[in-house]
Amino acid sequence: CKKDKYQYPSQIPTLSDPNGVYLTIGETKVTNERLYRRMKINYGLDRLNDWIDEQILADIEINQDEFAAFKNRLIYGVSNLNEYTGNQEETLTRHINNLITSGYFTEEARNRYYELEYRRFAFAKAKLLEEIAARPEDEPYFSESTITSNYNNNYRPTVSVILLAFASSAEAKKLLSQYNVDINRISPLGWYKTNTDVLFTEEEVKQIFIDMFNNQYAYKNNGADILVPGTGYTVEDGKIVFNLTNSINENVKFVYTYKELSQVSSTIANMVFNTLKLGEGFHKSFTTGPILYLSNFFMALKVSESTVPPLEEVRDKVVDDLVNQTLTADKIKYYLYVEREKANVQIYDEGLESLFAEYYDEAFTNQQITDYKKYVKTTGESNSNVAEITVKGNKKTLSADEFFTRMKNMHGISTSIDYMNHYIVLSNPKYAKIYNPLTDTIIDQEKYQELYTKNVQKYKDELAKGTFVTIGMPANYGWENFLRDYFGVMSDQELMIYYALYSEGLSLFTKDQYSFDDEDPERSVTAQMEKIFQEFFNVETFAVAAYYDYDLNTVADDPEKWTTEQADNADAFLDKVFEQAALSTKKTIKERLTEVSDAYKLASLDDAVWGDYKKLGLRLNITTESTYTASSTLHENMKTALKGIWDQLKEEKLVGKVLDTTTNPARISDYSFKTTTGLNRAVVIASKNAVYINDSDNSQVIYPDAELIRIYEIYKKPDEEKTNEELNERKPSPEELKAIDTYYTPAIKALEASSRIDKILVSIRAQMIAENKLIFASETDKQNYQALLDAYAALNK
Repeated sequence: CKKDKYQYPSQIPTLSDPNGVYLTIGETKVTNERLYRRMKINYGLDRLNDWIDEQILADIEINQDEFAAFKNRLIYGVSNLNEYTGNQEETLTRHINNLITSGYFTEEARNRYYELEYRRFAFAKAKLLEEIAARPEDEPYFSESTITSNYNNNYRPTVSVILLAFASSAEAKKLLSQYNVDINRISPLGWYKTNTDVLFTEEEVKQIFIDMFNNQYAYKNNGADILVPGTGYTVEDGKIVFNLTNSINENVKFVYTYKELSQVSSTIANMVFNTLKLGEGFHKSFTTGPILYLSNFFMALKVSESTVPPLEEVRDKVVDDLVNQTLTADKIKYYLYVEREKANVQIYDEGLESLFAEYYDEAFTNQQITDYKKYVKTTGESNSNVAEITVKGNKKTLSADEFFTRMKNMHGISTSIDYMNHYIVLSNPKYAKIYNPLTDTIIDQEKYQELYTKNVQKYKDELAKGTFVTIGMPANYGWENFLRDYFGVMSDQELMIYYALYSEGLSLFTKDQYSFDDEDPERSVTAQMEKIFQEFFNVETFAVAAYYDYDLNTVADDPEKWTTEQADNADAFLDKVFEQAALSTKKTIKERLTEVSDAYKLASLDDAVWGDYKKLGLRLNITTESTYTASSTLHENMKTALKGIWDQLKEEKLVGKVLDTTTNPARISDYSFKTTTGLNRAVVIASKNAVYINDSDNSQVIYPDAELIRIYEIYKKPDEEKTNEELNERKPSPEELKAIDTYYTPAIKALEASSRIDKILVSIRAQMIAENKLIFASETDKQNYQALLDAYAALNK
């Protein structure tokens, strides 16, 4: 057994069938031992902790209600699905695909994952509650102020409110003035009647809010009033008695929780819940003037609020919420590592034990605990068992074979993809220019030695110097042991493959997936450059967007959910906007449209020009000017519209010419298009031409040819690396360099994109499977391989 003075174990946990074949790739075999080493390095500690926790937490009962809420939190981020506002089906599908990529291929495996995570949480919660109970009364775990603060934040009433939103302060004041409110005499005491010292009465203010609401939001009710006697309120003995509910109209909300109103605006939520008061004088229950929120303004009349239970009634629930908040991932890990150590864990795998000890210490460090029981490293040895624990006096062992099976079922596929790709690249002499692993032949001795020094010898030297002693690997650890326990590889050559040779070969493989004038356009540099040229545009533009905002959060309601009538009305509205802008005497089109926008914001529902559109609830937004090109991140509909305008300018030979003049007016998209901001029309006020090497009519040259790229590659070299002949080579002109930057460099970037190369490798692997050149030992593994690819594809759509 191991001595006090460090000595690597004389025996280590070993698979009973280390030479068994997991995967056959061409003429090479991926053995169990090779796969085991690699998985152990990448996933070993997590899977070891899973096994330990399954044993020590087995007696924790699963409360089905708590488990359902916990599972909801894992998947949706909320305990109660009624609180989830996203698409449940899409979220669940994405969650499952993420679990598949983590190795949970079956529903049974995913359920075991949920149950173990729940038991970990429940165990940690019980431990934290023990800590809380053990505290003296004068030093509670949660102070009274913390409890009160949590109570105030989470136990808020629901509020009934009449909420009005405006595009501008002027729009709000204009509406108030229509009801004889003196907008020049805003007072915290209430509203004054115009040209008097008389305040509106409570009932008059209520009626004005009702009328303003009906005025503003009739469009949500097919043009009819929403609040009428008997619906939303009654009049009893001359007094207005509100009865606001969210069932009055499907497009209108009167009753909010704090969270719901915060989703509209935190400013509005704070005003309605915290500033406006009931029962302290009616004038304190409404805003007497428009208040800015986001880019809009609002006014509100707080009508009622529900009662909330006093703190003492819900103290236990408040404390429970605080407990759950305290149980961070680091806190849970801390409790688990303490409990794992108590199980007298014995780890016979030296590399795994070093990792376990490192993370054990880290668990205490993260809790800022310095005085704790240190983990005592195992002195025993085993050639068959990876670990042993004692639970309630019973010893439980994890054999190397069982450990391998656990990891293989989860991670064998993802780990073996590396081996597949290594074979595809390095079995081909075109790419294995330094070392051929199939024949164990060094091809380029000088380059091999250079890479060996950087990626192997460096670690040998550092190990000999004792650099890794802090992670349990002292100078006399042994290089073969270090390869196995630190890198998870079988040999120096395999280490070289992982950290140098594969990347060198992949670079050559990547460049072999295209050529300058390949017949296949998907592989052709010239075709890619032509595509970039054909897609080119460069414009300075802004957009005019018509939109609806039923929930008042200042963000356009999803245009894809508009009715056909709403879309047609928005299109007609944009027609009217540009029609009115054409009548303006302002100089620029932006100024003319801004003038129209300002007029629209101030227009009333009976306005001759804009009244019909105001009644429909249409809003208008004009974006700031920006320069966009084909490579800009833009909604595809916007990109298509801008490209169309640029092409039109090109056809008229106006690209680069001054626009927005009497002679050459700004160009407007001749159709409306939807983006996330609503229904849009693009306005182009300037443009730039495509890049040409030579743009003369007689000899137009657009993008580089192979000869220019040859010259460019020489040009990029440092002078000291050039031959005499290369030093005398001509330099590319500024126009040529610009064309290279515009066309050639992006074309190469697209052709060498890792996503493209990954697809090519996937395709090659599929062909190898079809030709029986890539054979899984298990049909289940073959099916899981495809499931993994499908999950990755779904997540990367």
